[in-house]
Amino acid sequence: IVGGFEGKHAQYYVDKYNPHVYIFEPQTELTPVLKQRFAKNPKVKVIQAGLGDKSGTLEMSRVGTDRASFICRLKGVDNGEDTFVGPHAKGRIIEIGEFMRAEGIFQIDLLLSNCEGYEFILLPWIAKEKYAIKYLMVQFHMHHEGNECLPDIKKALSATHKIRDDYEPAWIVWEMKKPAIKKTKKKVKK
Repeated sequence: IVGGFEGKHAQYYVDKYNPHVYIFEPQTELTPVLKQRFAKNPKVKVIQAGLGDKSGTLEMSRVGTDRASFICRLKGVDNGEDTFVGPHAKGRIIEIGEFMRAEGIFQIDLLLSNCEGYEFILLPWIAKEKYAIKYLMVQFHMHHEGNECLPDIKKALSATHKIRDDYEPAWIVWEMKKPAIKKTKKKVKK
């Protein structure tokens, strides 16, 4: 789960399927909340970082009262509050392939992304690198910079995935296409 926040999405999947879950959350104040919530479940790992196209440290902007992002939100007002307040912290980010190699992961069954605009950077990288991800479930934040590239993201992902559910602009779910089976001629001994 990319953008774990307080863990509600993760809790749903843990309760329903009892899977192995990695929760990526770069906000330092939320990591302890997530770790406490899943402390008794050894299948859930909380990582204080974002998941992205490169590893390093990036500035994070405060967006509203409960969210932060590596991407600038377009200025406006939401329920009477400014939607963008300048950089307030730095957050660590890990390149997805580097993480998968380090953990010995060859395929991801579900990547759920709710990363406050960073999906506009993460998804083109996933499409370019063709990571083996069965399902991509993405909440899009059209009020962030980069939102104009959604049609390009759909096109790029169409090489490896098909859209299963499209609730654009809020959520889109992609399903990995079946890999083509390469047929080889058997040698017959005479």
